[in-house]
Amino acid sequence: MKTILLYIFIYFMITFSNVKAETIVSYNNFIINKKYITNLSTTDSTLFSHIITEYTEYGVRLVLAMIPLINTPYRYGGTTISGLDCSAFTKMVYSSVDYELPRTAAEQSKLGEMVINTKELHFGDLLFFGYGNRVSHVGIYLENGYFIHASSSSRKITVQEFSKKYYDRFFVFAKRI
Repeated sequence: MKTILLYIFIYFMITFSNVKAETIVSYNNFIINKKYITNLSTTDSTLFSHIITEYTEYGVRLVLAMIPLINTPYRYGGTTISGLDCSAFTKMVYSSVDYELPRTAAEQSKLGEMVINTKELHFGDLLFFGYGNRVSHVGIYLENGYFIHASSSSRKITVQEFSKKYYDRFFVFAKRI
């Protein structure tokens, strides 16, 4: 509980303080640059702050890994912060909680426990998209119908509504890691 409160404190200190944008806050191997937080849209900021207050240290660590990557350019086959594809993004985020995912979306889809009903999605579930049963894309469910992924159409890592017809049409299944 103390760890979660500390993360919340760090989040609000960075977001609402007069700290310069370049200031870096570090705690327990987590480094957060204020510019990453202040560049979030209002929706993203509200969503992430709620997740930080609601989830365990595991969830907080996932969020803290996601936030700096928002708006990172999408690059097919990219595996660095200069450009990531969808599976490299999920791999990078999950490595923050010491869980090593395989490199591709298809390989990642073989792990975890199937989530049968999309109404039962939880924060951190992996969402797989493709054609038929062929998986070609992966994202991470946040909450309230939103997910984060490396979007080839937006050309960046972004938070979007899972319920949009485009994603709903290509959704294959979800897995809980």
